[in-house]
Amino acid sequence: MQTRALLAGSLLAIGVLVSALGAGELAVRVLHPRQLDDDLGVILVSPAMRADGLGAVRFLPRTVVRYALDTTQGLEYDVRFRTNNLGYVDEADYPLPAAAGRRTVVIVGDSYSVGAEGGEPWVARLRGASGAALYGLGAPAGGVMHFERALASFRPVAAIPEIVIVATSDDFYRPLWRPLAREDGVHLCLAQDADSTCERHPPAFHRAEVDDSPARLRERAAAVRARYASRPSALRDLLRRSALLRFLARLPPAGNVLARLRSYQPNVEALRRIRRDFPDTPIRLVLVPDKYESAEGRYTVELGDLLEELRIDELRVLDRCPLAPGLYFARDNHPNAAGYRHLARCVGDFLRLGAG
Repeated sequence: MQTRALLAGSLLAIGVLVSALGAGELAVRVLHPRQLDDDLGVILVSPAMRADGLGAVRFLPRTVVRYALDTTQGLEYDVRFRTNNLGYVDEADYPLPAAAGRRTVVIVGDSYSVGAEGGEPWVARLRGASGAALYGLGAPAGGVMHFERALASFRPVAAIPEIVIVATSDDFYRPLWRPLAREDGVHLCLAQDADSTCERHPPAFHRAEVDDSPARLRERAAAVRARYASRPSALRDLLRRSALLRFLARLPPAGNVLARLRSYQPNVEALRRIRRDFPDTPIRLVLVPDKYESAEGRYTVELGDLLEELRIDELRVLDRCPLAPGLYFARDNHPNAAGYRHLARCVGDFLRLGAG
């Protein structure tokens, strides 16, 4: 009798668990329809990034950069762009030619402030449409601590009468890192890590060459996956098809959560120092949602009180000019070409420049 009751209880518990997993799977597929779109992406970049003596990150100067994202479904994007005399993504050298009455704005941020994934950096596009002297100091994977260093490094180059910070929520949780170029790509090293420690981790940007064919890029990405992937199995392949498990896998482990939270306050302090260093300069912050924030209709960071304290005007793209799902890449968090054109118009209107 006890065995029968135990068996019935076990079957009931299994049924409840299966029902809960089924409900969770359905909920994720409905609420996060793009959850299965991120298929083992590998970022390939050439040539290397570097950091100057102040820690400002940029590419090598006056060169052509290959920038691609490969997934198991194919190349999501594959672009080339030029860098200027300072290594920023712009065909114009800095400082820009002076002109009487010409408005000057320095735009700093992460990859969203560059827009290279869309094939045409949007700051230069907006400069051409508006006639304003717009400087783009963006670099991939940067946080607010990097933005502070980019502004400090640029200060001897040209006047900074206006600042626009183009940020995502993640930028307030990113640690301060330095790029380390090695044969396999560019590693992002924490300040406290020696090169030898940093090299033990996979690079964030894997090596490519400017003249690689698309097929060669795919070969390079496949080799990266083979190097770091777990041993294949039918069960693992089946589990990868679960939207619920993919969603849970996107959540950072507890250690990473704590690391992100530890990085929040240093980034806030970096924003405070930017205001301190530019006490009378108009500063605006454009908060751009990533693909998942747009899908959910909310940011993962709230900055209202902080920005009011620091006298920084905020453009919340989600509220003023939201990006529709089709304005992002299917298998990447970044806007596509149409999405970056939309963002340029949004920022142009916010600054009263006009994006053309």
